[in-house]
Amino acid sequence: MINVTMPAVMRDWPRKRVAFYAHGGMNDSQSGMDHAAVWRKTFLDAQIYPIFFIWRSGFFDSLANALAEMITRSAREQMDDWLEQAGRPPVKPIWDEMKENALLASAQPQGGARQTAQLLGQNGQAAGWEFHLVGHSAGGILLAPFAQLLACKAIGDGPLAGETGYGLGIKTAALWVPGITSDFFKRTYISLLRQNALQKLRLYTLSDEAERKDTLRQVYSKSILYYVSNALEEVPRWDADDGCSIVGMAKFADHDPEIAQCVAEGHIHRVTSPLTEHLAFSRDPVTLAETIDAMW
Repeated sequence: MINVTMPAVMRDWPRKRVAFYAHGGMNDSQSGMDHAAVWRKTFLDAQIYPIFFIWRSGFFDSLANALAEMITRSAREQMDDWLEQAGRPPVKPIWDEMKENALLASAQPQGGARQTAQLLGQNGQAAGWEFHLVGHSAGGILLAPFAQLLACKAIGDGPLAGETGYGLGIKTAALWVPGITSDFFKRTYISLLRQNALQKLRLYTLSDEAERKDTLRQVYSKSILYYVSNALEEVPRWDADDGCSIVGMAKFADHDPEIAQCVAEGHIHRVTSPLTEHLAFSRDPVTLAETIDAMW
């Protein structure tokens, strides 16, 4: 595909643009393929060649089922704080495994994202192509080491620190409500921006009000990112002041000095979406249109 199909499709395009899309952890592989089938034409009509990373996730069903089972067993304790504490032991290993799968796509020699970067790095035509990233939720985790491998010559931080990349650069990235810790975001995406390996990043969040009204199948009364922040990262909410800082949450993104500096410098464009649900990004044509427009 990379050596034959892509050059043929893009032959007459004045700009050879390639977009990599990674679906979120709340979408299973089948829904990821369904989105790819629908959105492929939209990208191609805009003269952007899309590559979709379909990966093992399906975290939403595992989480919702686990929490619903606990509610059934103890109907009197339908409180978010109880769900966070009781849900952490069975659910955190699932979350950790999903994040590991996302990283291994670039870290392992046989990983699909790593092989994609390698093929592009070895393709002499790719030096004249533009590269763009679109990641929804945990898809931003998968794209981070891939972006480092594709864009950098020497990778100085993050999960691939010390490795040598292909130095092809990335023009834009759009992260839709990314389920990424602020620390990981700074060691990967902000590091790329500081090296000018990534030119511009659009960071989408819901409003905090919307996050607090979003629900997990009416079981947990706030959004999936609230649950991740409060219960599933290394330091849970009850051992910290306000949960783990997740960059895809407005309450953290809008009060982070380093992100604010990148916004002021024009490296990051902050978007507070009018959408009301975390999952809505993966099916919203307006968000997709804005993201594609930013690639021009």
